[in-house]
Amino acid sequence: MKKSKKPIVGGILLGVGVLGFAGVATTENKGALIAVCIGFIIAGVILLYLGIKANKKLANLSPEELNELKKAQAPEIKKGTVIRDFNTKIVGVTFGNDNGSSRQAIIKTLKPGDVLVAKPVPTSEYPDAIGVFTKRGKQLGYLSAELAAEISRDYPNNPIKVTVNNVTGGGNYNYGCNINIVIYGI
Repeated sequence: MKKSKKPIVGGILLGVGVLGFAGVATTENKGALIAVCIGFIIAGVILLYLGIKANKKLANLSPEELNELKKAQAPEIKKGTVIRDFNTKIVGVTFGNDNGSSRQAIIKTLKPGDVLVAKPVPTSEYPDAIGVFTKRGKQLGYLSAELAAEISRDYPNNPIKVTVNNVTGGGNYNYGCNINIVIYGI
């Protein structure tokens, strides 16, 4: 949630009003200039007051109240509209799967453009964990903890498309997998 810009605007108006008084001595219509300067000063003080009051109110909101306020102020997004499109990498690719399969062996077979599946796989240590799987259900690894927490918090029910950008490594190096994630509006 962005802080109010009213204090900045108020400060500018206040400054313009005060500086305007410097021009009073050089103008013939002193009364009009004084009235304009006073108007700027009054508007500046009001905006400063309102902005500081709004920012203090924001500072006292709980994280839940801030989240609700963000949702209420968010623009309406039509179903199917792309709201995020970014690249990242799969983490945990060097570990084996619970069924004994090798994530490295699975990643080695991937091609750019292959469609993958991201789905929640919560644990007690990582309640927001999101695993990345092939369409046949073979686990490749996870999204980073930070990204998984963001997606779980901000896009819990949004459709997500995951595709392979490229496979890295090979030879004497571990394989890695860079992916593209597109999050759609609901």
